[in-house]
Amino acid sequence: MATSCVVANWPERRLYEPLASDFDIHAVQWDRPGLMDQWARERVTRYRITLHDYPGTTWGVAGLCRYHAYVVKALDRVQSGPGIGVVVVADPDVLPAVIWHRITRRLRYRIIRNEVDHYAGARAPGRGGLARVKRLAFDLVEAALHTQCDVVITLNRYAKARLVRWGVPERKVIVAGLWKPDEYFAGDREAYKQALLDRGPLTRDQVRHLRGRIVVSFMGLFYRGTHLRELLEAAKGFPNEFAVIVAGKGHDLPVVQEYASRCPNVLFLGWRNDDELRELARVTDIMYQPLNPDDNANWKYFGSTNKVFEAIAAGCMFIGSANNERADLNAEAEFAVELDFRRDLVTQLSNLFRTLLADPEFLRARQRNARRLFQRYNHAAAVDVVRPYFDLSLRS
Repeated sequence: MATSCVVANWPERRLYEPLASDFDIHAVQWDRPGLMDQWARERVTRYRITLHDYPGTTWGVAGLCRYHAYVVKALDRVQSGPGIGVVVVADPDVLPAVIWHRITRRLRYRIIRNEVDHYAGARAPGRGGLARVKRLAFDLVEAALHTQCDVVITLNRYAKARLVRWGVPERKVIVAGLWKPDEYFAGDREAYKQALLDRGPLTRDQVRHLRGRIVVSFMGLFYRGTHLRELLEAAKGFPNEFAVIVAGKGHDLPVVQEYASRCPNVLFLGWRNDDELRELARVTDIMYQPLNPDDNANWKYFGSTNKVFEAIAAGCMFIGSANNERADLNAEAEFAVELDFRRDLVTQLSNLFRTLLADPEFLRARQRNARRLFQRYNHAAAVDVVRPYFDLSLRS
């Protein structure tokens, strides 16, 4: 359950897909981003999910309290029917309602907090006294909530260390990154561009602008601090050698639309579902997502997002930042180029593009290393890590 579209969210999908044959799955969600499209509804049918879709519209303390009441009622309905073995909580906003329900109903179901990938203290940026007090308050609240969970799944050793500092017992915390299935890799990227035309995700004109070019992609939410403008500005100078695929929505949407309108090698595809994003990954040579912790304190601890692991699964070079396990993975097998935020990013990207053109092996070696990492960091390995914690509820 979550205050987002839990059915379409990848961290939750990687749990319910392999578990659907063993569990009756109920999804309680408040789809505030509006992601519950036809594709998501097909997944509800495919995995026999009973959907409890909260109809609220107004976000805020009052709206969240009303959603908490909805969560409690939904849990009561499930308990009165098939019963509850485990509750997976996708964000901390829902934890108070679940903890309160378990205590007041004197139930013994397990609470699994899935994917701690956001540091609430990031909502209070700054170095002043007031900001520090706010961050401490967030830490205390999150610590109190997470210590009530039976299992906490997080993304990396940095995130785990922070949870333990909050007071969560180390035995409760497991690390399982957003490791992906083997559905992002095509092998021959150039040949697969024709498949995108045949299957329908791209038009003939769009495929024409990809053919013969090195493809860089940014696919996801255009939130603050994505440094998309710098990527597009650099790519503008290489219209015949590089193409940029941008798919998503969010804060930097006007920036993307402006570049796409005047740069033929910038393809803005709007919002696409996960199946289409996997198709686009198969023609991508380089994935882009630099996250500067100075832009958002969240990225110091929880800055590992889907893009890192999509790049590994797709066998792509990654352009990013040297923080948390991004740096750990790159040290294990060099697949990334790490940007220096103290220097001009457009200049760094332009120089990198020239390097790639002068030395094609520079790119190919990093793509091979990405697939080497996938042998260890893949969806099957992630399922093996978390599956035993769900099997316990079957035996209890």
